[in-house]
Amino acid sequence: MNAYDHLVGQHFLRAGVRYTVVKCVGSTAITAYLRDNRIYRVVMRVSDVLDLLEVTEISITVPAMEPKKALPAPQLERASGQS
Repeated sequence: MNAYDHLVGQHFLRAGVRYTVVKCVGSTAITAYLRDNRIYRVVMRVSDVLDLLEVTEISITVPAMEPKKALPAPQLERASGQS
C-alpha cells in the first residue's frame, strides 16, 4: 500500500482550477480537472499536492502484527553405537 493513497479523491485549487487527485504512484500524483466537458490529466509531484492541500503533518498507523510462533527445534537422530 502506498503511503499517499489517502490523497485519492482530495480536491485542491491551483491557479483558480479545481483539481482532483486520481492516483498516487511513488512520489508522483496523477490529478485531473474538468474543462469544456473534457477531463484533463496532469502529473504532479506529491510534495506539490501536499503543499496545495496545506498538509503539515502525516500520521500513518500500521496495524499490529501477530507475534510469530517459535518453530520447533530440529531433532537430530543419534546413531546407535553398536560395534
